[in-house]
Amino acid sequence: MEKLMNPKLNHSDPANQLILQESNVGFSLLNASLVKMPVFKEKQWILIIANFRAKFFVIMNPHYSGDTFLPTISAVIYNFKVLFAATYENSSSFNIGNFQSRFVPAPKVKFRWVFHGTLPFYKICTSH
Repeated sequence: MEKLMNPKLNHSDPANQLILQESNVGFSLLNASLVKMPVFKEKQWILIIANFRAKFFVIMNPHYSGDTFLPTISAVIYNFKVLFAATYENSSSFNIGNFQSRFVPAPKVKFRWVFHGTLPFYKICTSH
């Protein structure tokens, strides 16, 4: 996911061209109805979903009105569109370049770290 977050991702780099290929993902994204892309930035989770059925991107961001995450969201969507179009260029199912983005409300969450004996730390997520 970090590569998709890079606004200067080199789409011509052969290593980057493999990101969405079936051999890397494990299946053809053309067979998916939703592709969920969790993004962690500045101690906050954002979920970006490529909805292939409805043909748009859904962005779930607890900081809906803040501009802090917009460059990252834009980079992920742009890079996904470019790499998807290159990977599945012969697809006639849809044109990913025409997908619009929709922001939907997402609850704010608080994370706290909990330690139990010798078990490693883990996160507990609570609605806020």
